[in-house]
Amino acid sequence: MKFRPIEWSRDHTALRNLDASFVSDRVYAVRRTTMAVSLIEKVCSPPLTERYEMALTKKAVATAAFTVVAHENTALAGFAAVRQLTGNRRAVITDFFVAPRFRRRGLGTKMMKQLCRHVAATNARVLWVETQNINFPAITFYRSLGFEICGFDTTLYDAPLAAEAAVFLSKPIIRKQAG
Repeated sequence: MKFRPIEWSRDHTALRNLDASFVSDRVYAVRRTTMAVSLIEKVCSPPLTERYEMALTKKAVATAAFTVVAHENTALAGFAAVRQLTGNRRAVITDFFVAPRFRRRGLGTKMMKQLCRHVAATNARVLWVETQNINFPAITFYRSLGFEICGFDTTLYDAPLAAEAAVFLSKPIIRKQAG
């Protein structure tokens, strides 16, 4: 597997055609009380299939603080993009996708390590990402890498996604001490 920055003119067709779907036999149901929101693991029968439409644009790539594309020979295996918010020193993962046939091979972890290395060299204090309560595989993946759930938004999405809740996860940036 090879990694390099996204080159829009070279990669845009493959990026737009990347299969960003997932299948899961579990989701998180959102439980709300007056002062709390929590996630409850639920089994799906039949399994849930969700397809995300690729929204990455030339402008988003050009203005990203860091991008990476993973490829094996000529096949695009995955990509990620990070933007930096200077006001609160947050690095935001705006895109993070691995094609289904390349999953469960450590590719996502390798791409995340590249993101973390890049972000650690900046002034960012935290790496932040948004996913959905129904994306059990993504939440499991991010948590396995040290991300913690830091918030929810049950009103973020319009129909047909209105029943879904946004789940926000963050990970503090660890910088190596000099000397």
